[in-house]
Amino acid sequence: MNILLIDDEKILVGFIADALRLQKHTVFQAYTAEEGLGILQRENIDIILLDIMLPDKNGLVLLKEIKSMDEAHEVIMITAHSSIKDSITAVKMGAEDYLVKPFELEELEITINRIVEKVKLKRELSILRSKDEEIELNYYIGTSKNIRDAYALAMRVAQAEQAIVLIEGESGTGKELLANFIHRASKRARGPLISINCAAIPEQLLEEEFFGYEPGAFTDAKKRKKGLLELADGGFVFLDEIGDLSPVLQAKLLRVIETKSFIRLGGEKEITCDIRFIVATNKDLKDQVTRGLFRDDLYYRVSVMPIKLPPLRERIEDIPILVNEFVRSLGKAMQKNVKGIEGDALEMLMTYTWPGNIRELKNVIERALMLTDSDHIGKGQILLPQGSGSNYRQSFVENAARAVLESKEPLYTVISHIENAVIVKALERTQWNVTKAAEELGVSRNVINYKFRKKEIPATPGKKAELPAKNS
Repeated sequence: MNILLIDDEKILVGFIADALRLQKHTVFQAYTAEEGLGILQRENIDIILLDIMLPDKNGLVLLKEIKSMDEAHEVIMITAHSSIKDSITAVKMGAEDYLVKPFELEELEITINRIVEKVKLKRELSILRSKDEEIELNYYIGTSKNIRDAYALAMRVAQAEQAIVLIEGESGTGKELLANFIHRASKRARGPLISINCAAIPEQLLEEEFFGYEPGAFTDAKKRKKGLLELADGGFVFLDEIGDLSPVLQAKLLRVIETKSFIRLGGEKEITCDIRFIVATNKDLKDQVTRGLFRDDLYYRVSVMPIKLPPLRERIEDIPILVNEFVRSLGKAMQKNVKGIEGDALEMLMTYTWPGNIRELKNVIERALMLTDSDHIGKGQILLPQGSGSNYRQSFVENAARAVLESKEPLYTVISHIENAVIVKALERTQWNVTKAAEELGVSRNVINYKFRKKEIPATPGKKAELPAKNS
């Protein structure tokens, strides 16, 4: 532990310091309040032994200053018989204990050891709390590679103090969750995070919300109002659906980003702001630039560090994780003792294509929790759009049909390509066991052997298959 002694009796300080160093503590010595404060500002001190009578300041006054610097400092007051009353007052002010001069080294050792254990416990609790926060931050991440890559990049971006972050993704993929993650993982975590949905607020009102206004700026402006940019000073502004900003506001936003300043509506004074921007969109901003709907100079400023969030249909393996979390958190909020979801109900969720992504999944689980009277959600409580159970297969068929039409190859050739690819996948899964692969596919061994003879698929792993000729 790092221990600071503040006492003007140099012989006593030296004696205590030697004893504490024998116990493997790092000891700092000060003989005045001013020296003690200087050490506190420079060093990471855990425990302070503070004499009540100092030559330049009363120990109680210094105790108040120490606690105002950091409430976590553990202070032991050192006092003479005549000032025990002051020591009791000090304990009420936040001191951990007091020692009365002259005291035995054993008494000091017992007091120090007790406080050392307290400090260690506080550190362990802090680590556990930070781990809990990490879990709270990460439960939306899942196990799929693409979502983990996105959050790993977000963690690195959070540490880059000046970078503007562009979050791209379909509606409901968790763009605001990722913005919160970046805020909490950054050095500005103690600062505000102001969220503004650019698509939900009319242009004139949005400008007022952005910049604030002075009295008389317009008819209803009776008094000064601070804008959201001003309120976000020292933190982040999250602009959701930035692609919906009007050209006028795009120009004004660009100026704020470049100058770190703005002027309230109806005002004349330039107001500086220390803020980082996170912007998000479900549109293709590059396409918006090409079509003249989004400024190219603003696009290049906000797209320095883009992060792409995958849709839920591209991270199907994460659905069980998300479902369990929603059952837990929503069930707790609704006071429903639901422990999980049945297998056939989960299978329904796994085969749906989720056009509304995580937001839609959350709504489905919330609805299911309302409907269930059991401790597990069943298939009957999963309400999806009509015919949605076959959506995945239907989507696959539609994509395959589109590929056939766009390939300009005969239908037989394309089907043969698909058939060969599926057989090779089955062989890979069964370590090239033809019998097992045929069983998985529900075909005869002769079908696979015929493909071998025609050299349309490799007979052994690692070799390249030959594609069938167009007219074969």
